Amino acid sequence: MAVAAGVAVLGSLCFPLARIAATDLPPLALAGSRLLIASAGLAVISAVTRRPLPSARLCGHLATTVGPLLAVAFASMFVAAPRLDPGLATVLENTQPLIAAAIAVPVLGERLGRVRAWAMGIAFCGVGLVALDAGTGRAVDPAGVGVVLLAAASLAVANVLQRRIAARVDPLVGSSIALASGGLALTVASMATESANWRDVSTTSVVALLVLALAGTALTQTAWLWVLRRLELAVAGQMLFLAPVVALLIGVIWFGERPALLSMVGSALILASGVISAIGAPLAHTESEKPERTP
Repeated sequence: MAVAAGVAVLGSLCFPLARIAATDLPPLALAGSRLLIASAGLAVISAVTRRPLPSARLCGHLATTVGPLLAVAFASMFVAAPRLDPGLATVLENTQPLIAAAIAVPVLGERLGRVRAWAMGIAFCGVGLVALDAGTGRAVDPAGVGVVLLAAASLAVANVLQRRIAARVDPLVGSSIALASGGLALTVASMATESANWRDVSTTSVVALLVLALAGTALTQTAWLWVLRRLELAVAGQMLFLAPVVALLIGVIWFGERPALLSMVGSALILASGVISAIGAPLAHTESEKPERTP
């Protein structure tokens, strides 16, 4: 659960950095580059440490289902970055734990339980308050909101699919395959629809892209797949609600945003829901869910 919370903190950095990187490059080119750089880094580490390769069937599953869903999610993030404030965008994207938990009940057979259901409900209220405050006093682009919600739905479905195979795939190798598939799809789409001039890209944008790729994508995707080997999706997803709280802090420090009372109350509810989920609903592995040891 601590690792899942760390994923939420790193994920909250994505929208501010995407906003910076998007100043010099079109969204699909930027998203594709981000995924390919992350995949390449993980592939090098996997080769050096001799991580075991999954079966051909699992490789195909990662490349044809998880990869395209991640491509849609990351592309949507870059498309939405110039349209919305970072705080509001991050809050909307982090509705995906709710979507994932709802899908996991019928698809994975997971049970929310009373404690976790209450915790998710409290977190949802907190997210709603933060989102309401983030949109106060300025126009909200409906198209931007729709794109971010598309990203949330894509990530939710991808998480359910990854949870089904997490115990049979090494996190480094599995993340590298999925990210490579998504990155290639976005690169092809960018070449067909955009005109990217890499010679005019500023150093600031390059640094933002590298941080997004290595810390915001490679590290978080690997850590998330590792978490899904050990926790049910609803419990792991509960920790992702911490991202809006961190995003609001980033908005205050980085962009000079001033959250009002609603944001503070919403943040308190989100933090309380995480405590309730962590203390009140510990989970043990079943025999089939124990993670495999990798040599």
